[in-house]
Amino acid sequence: MSRWAPAQVRGGDGGGGSLHLPPTPLPSPPSAVPEVSLWTVVAAVQAVERKVESQALRLLSLEGRAETAEQKVTGLEKAVLDFGSRLERRWAALATLLQESSRRLDHVERQLQHRGGPGPAMVLAGDEPKVMTGMSPW
Repeated sequence: MSRWAPAQVRGGDGGGGSLHLPPTPLPSPPSAVPEVSLWTVVAAVQAVERKVESQALRLLSLEGRAETAEQKVTGLEKAVLDFGSRLERRWAALATLLQESSRRLDHVERQLQHRGGPGPAMVLAGDEPKVMTGMSPW
């Protein structure tokens, strides 16, 4: 709001006639906020809109990549579970085979001990081969 200066009175002839001047506006102090044109505001708003759109597209891309990564992780978890269960079954089968082989080996050893005569020569690892007489070749 502009201020008006009080009316100035000039006296010249001393006769009571005075001259009144219209009030004059005082200069306003400099504004702290410079005036911005409408086009500058429109350009700034458009720039913000472009940036928001760019960030929204980037967010959508990241969401898609995250979903793809989650699907891959889910698939890998299923593969690990399947592999683990197959591995457990194979370990169980190997343990069964090992027990069966051990049982058969014990059975063969008992038969050889109870046979009473010369049996087939068995060479263990680390032993030197021995020549046995009186045995027929296979």
